[in-house]
Amino acid sequence: MAKTIKTITPKEKISLGGRFLCTAEVTLGTEYKTGGILLTETNLKEIGLPDGIVNSGWCNPISKSEAAGIFNILIKGAPIELQEVFVVAYVLGTATAGKPFKEPAESNGELSEYKLIVALIGQ
Repeated sequence: MAKTIKTITPKEKISLGGRFLCTAEVTLGTEYKTGGILLTETNLKEIGLPDGIVNSGWCNPISKSEAAGIFNILIKGAPIELQEVFVVAYVLGTATAGKPFKEPAESNGELSEYKLIVALIGQ
């Protein structure tokens, strides 16, 4: 499963008026595509967002052993149109170059199968 999400395990879904707060354990594959790993509409529905629309989100490594990098949710597009939602990774860079973290190069083996807790607010 190169460049994809390996597994998604929904954890909790809370109603917030007209939106949901959904959390899930997400396991990333070992290969990385520059720009981030896309959460497809199917992935978003599996996490718990019935319309696949995201207003906000964040993610964290699930354990200290997974904390070798920084992960972020990047949302491209407004929540009223077709969106692209990515999990973006950053690994240790070189402090001497003034870049302590960098996005891993595509398919270079810098990432292992990371497990993250992903939290998304949307509908």
